Parts: sequence; structure tokens; C-alpha cells
Amino acid sequence: MPSISSNYIIRNNEIWTAIPGRVVGESPYGEFISKTGRVYKGIFSAITHKPDGFGEFFWPDGSLAFSGMIKDGRYIYGTRYDADGIPACTAKFDERERIIGKCVVYNEEGVRCFEGFVNESNEREGWGIEYGADGIAKVYEGEFKGNKRHGKGTVYFKSGNPLFKGEFWEGKYVRGIIYYKNGARLYEGEVDGRGGREGFGIEYGIDGKTALFAGRFKNNDRLYGRARGPDRGWSQGWFCRNLFYVERYFIEAPPLFPLLGLGQIRVPYVTRGIWERERGRLVRKFEENNPIVEFFRNVIGSL
Repeated sequence: MPSISSNYIIRNNEIWTAIPGRVVGESPYGEFISKTGRVYKGIFSAITHKPDGFGEFFWPDGSLAFSGMIKDGRYIYGTRYDADGIPACTAKFDERERIIGKCVVYNEEGVRCFEGFVNESNEREGWGIEYGADGIAKVYEGEFKGNKRHGKGTVYFKSGNPLFKGEFWEGKYVRGIIYYKNGARLYEGEVDGRGGREGFGIEYGIDGKTALFAGRFKNNDRLYGRARGPDRGWSQGWFCRNLFYVERYFIEAPPLFPLLGLGQIRVPYVTRGIWERERGRLVRKFEENNPIVEFFRNVIGSL
């Protein structure tokens, strides 16, 4: 039976010599140092003279470089640390010590910032979770490609409620649902790359069920479509900041009318003109001879 003590080990074709007085006889554990000053403390094979089992590697300044399981001198599973001794990632490793499968990645302070799958280039690929500065609260959960949000995913408020749920393309928002802080649906439809309302969509009230507006959005604001008005009515027209040019007005039909095949009654020109909006309501109508009327019509013509 060969002795299980050794005065050297081999890692990556480099010989590490035993630290005097640190090799434990009758035990596969030892402490070794490389020519560059890196230290290994852990289990080794007296037959292959390679680290084999649980062990820890240290940088020349004594800070931890790796802690975990080792096989035939190579990392198998554990946590790698940067040159300052701060955790970089916890993962499984292949024969070239590249991350494979699911892993945990840490930021410069050693706080967890990502958990999920990566590709051979250590880029986020597949399903994963991004965490906030505390390493606990989720910022994003969903699909990644090439280190960017790509596919289906959810962005969260600090409270943990969803802020946006939908589709991403190369790190940019595409379409989905925007939520109020209470978790109710605020908007559903197309968005710009930063998550602002852009394109066709539907805006909802604080209950997340009552539709307030359906139509086109631009720069995160209403542009053209139908807006809910008083007395079960819908106004159709153009929007510009706090002004609304009403083209048509519709009233939801009483319960008897659907039986007659009438879902909405069009009331032409009842409120036609330019109105001022306040918190979604029409509060003041401008007369036709008001200069702002002509200005607004010119704005519409340029859209």
C-alpha cells in the first residue's frame, strides 16, 4: 500500500511543493505552494499527486481563490474568487474549468447579482434571475441570450410586485403588461425599448380591469384612440399633452339594445372640439375662436 503523504502535487502541469511541516502523514490532506506563491490546502491523491476531493486554493497574498470539490487536479464544483478574495461565482465546471449549467454570479462586493444558466463564454444564456443590490430582491426573472434579456421575462418593483411582464429582444422591451405598484394591470400592448408605452395598447384603471383608453401611444402618452368619458361614453380623437381633440362620441347601449343588435350608439358631434384633460377627464372645452384650437389642429396635422 503506497504512502498517502507526499512532498509535491501537480496541477496544470505545474509542480507544487509541500510546505515544510504541513504534510499530514497517514492522511490524504496536505498544504502545497506553487512557484508563483499560490497555496493549496486540501485532499490530494498520493498516486497521481494531484488535488482530488475537497480543497481550497489561495492567491499569493493569502486571499481565497477557490473553495470546493476537485477531481484529478481540476475544479468540479465550488466557488471561485477574484484576486481580492471576493466571490465571483458558484458553479459546476468542465474539464477546462469553464462554467457549465446553472451558476450563481456575485458582484464586486461579493453580493449575489445573478443566478441561472450561462454558455461556454460565461454569458447569461437561458433562464435566469437578476438580483438587486441586497442580493435578495429580484430585479428581473426570465430568459437571456448573449448576456442580454431576450425572450419572455418579468421586471419587478423593489416591493417584489411585477412592474412589467412580457417580451424582450436583445435587452430591449418589446410588448407586454405594465403594472401599478399594487399589482393591478395598468397597460397592455406595445412598448418602446425602455418600457414606455409606444404603439397600440390599452390603458386600465387602478382596478386593473376597467379600460380607460384603447389606441395608439407615443412617448409614453396617448396619441389617438378611444377614451372613456362620463355617462358610459367613449370619445374618439387625438391627444396632445393635456389636450384632446374629440372627433366622435359613443355611448354604451342600455341592456335592452344588445338584444336589438346594437352594442354602441354613435352620437355625432355631441362633444366635438378640443378639450382640456385633467387626470384622464375632460374638464374644459375650448371655443372654436380660441387660438389654441388652430394650434392644436396644426400639431395633429404634423403627426
